[in-house]
Amino acid sequence: MTVDDAITEVAPDVYDLTLERGAARYRAFLVDGADPTLVDCGFDRTTDALFDRLDALDVTPERL
Repeated sequence: MTVDDAITEVAPDVYDLTLERGAARYRAFLVDGADPTLVDCGFDRTTDALFDRLDALDVTPERL
């Protein structure tokens, strides 16, 4: 899975960030507004994938 394949804009400025796929799909959501907000940060093992997705979007969350 590439970073571009792992990011889906599901509504204006709302992104589904797929962190891992296997038997289950693990993901986080980013709301990119006045105060960028990350919803569900994933697991320890998906931290690198999460940072890759955020880097690709060039967004730094200000709230969790």
